[in-house]
Amino acid sequence: MSQKDEYIRTGEAQIKDWKAEIDRLRDRAGQTDPQKRPQNSEKVDVLQQKHQKSTEKLQEIKKADQGGWEALKEGFEKLRRDMQESIEEVKTTL
Repeated sequence: MSQKDEYIRTGEAQIKDWKAEIDRLRDRAGQTDPQKRPQNSEKVDVLQQKHQKSTEKLQEIKKADQGGWEALKEGFEKLRRDMQESIEEVKTTL
């Protein structure tokens, strides 16, 4: 398995884990104080948007040639860090 293939496999697993976490957070947001629900739902919506961007970036990496995917990797890593920090932040507020 090439380094690119391994990176994609790892990225896909991470995206799948994020999706499950977002689903759990969406459920928790729906169970919060009715006055806070719109704010909490909005926070989860932002996570969903970030998840979508991460998925799109990984698709770009899949389509890139062997030399080009390395340049795209940095963008995905930035999205990965941002996504993880955002999930942790939402967890603490729900």
